[in-house]
Amino acid sequence: MRVEILTMNGGNGTLSASHALGTVLEGMGATCRVTDIMREANAIGSLLSETYNLLLSRDIGLASAYMRFAHAFPPNKLSPFNDISRGRLVDLLRAGEPDILVLICPWISGMVFSALDAMGDGRRPKVAVVVMDLGQGVTRSWLDPRADLTVLPTEESADYLLDGRRAEARTEVIGMPVHPEFYIDVPAREEAKRRLHLGGPVVTILGGREGGMSNLRILETLHGTHPDFRLVIQCGRNARLLREAKGFDGVTALGFVPSMRDLMLASEVVVTKPGALTLTELITLRANFIVSTYPAIMPQERGNVEFVREHGLAPVCPDPRQLPDIVRSQLA
Repeated sequence: MRVEILTMNGGNGTLSASHALGTVLEGMGATCRVTDIMREANAIGSLLSETYNLLLSRDIGLASAYMRFAHAFPPNKLSPFNDISRGRLVDLLRAGEPDILVLICPWISGMVFSALDAMGDGRRPKVAVVVMDLGQGVTRSWLDPRADLTVLPTEESADYLLDGRRAEARTEVIGMPVHPEFYIDVPAREEAKRRLHLGGPVVTILGGREGGMSNLRILETLHGTHPDFRLVIQCGRNARLLREAKGFDGVTALGFVPSMRDLMLASEVVVTKPGALTLTELITLRANFIVSTYPAIMPQERGNVEFVREHGLAPVCPDPRQLPDIVRSQLA
């Protein structure tokens, strides 16, 4: 069975989930390919996604405003936007001849179905959509009635997205596509600490791939508040954040980390923004974490925050000044 997983490089969550799903399906005998559809077929879409990544690294407030605009005017509903990619995408699909198309991004269904329509009624692959958001506030663009199956991570996201139409929808709630390394042969905490050369109690601030500069404020707030733990900040590919974080005495500043699993495992407490995949990975590891909503929440992440609150999975902190007390309570 040939599976083409179509995604885009916006915020890295959808891209990481796509590769995780590909790994799982290949372990089941499928032949999988992950394609960043914007990079391959839509230059405007690629520019939009890179603009979002840039805003994430600089100012989460601006990134949140950018996403609110995208939710109000979703590009997958705009025919001219979809027309740009049609020819290139048709060529890609004909060359790969997939049996199944998996869509892991709320903005690409219009592009895909436009290309499928252009291909005619020949060997048309089945289309499955994998939704990434955990609860209330899921962007409506995930749901496309032309899909053969929509897979959702939680009952909350299904209830919100389907809005009372679950009986008539072709959907399944089966969870989030998490890489198998998060639940198969997971090392002990001390082994994870050894691999990363970390000792003692560790509190880690996760910056994701883009390493938002707002994490510098979180670092400033936590720095020096507790002499017994090592403070680690993961800066991703944000060279400025890494450079400034290295100026704090006693802080371990990391750029790209080969294994986020090991860093999560090595930490007694993790401070993270509410990205759906990161939260799911932490929950899968049964890690101790705090959700920071400073300085803003992405519109698609509001449901993630409510999911964490409603299930009592972690404290939610809107103000960095509250973090030292919350961290102490988590370490107690």
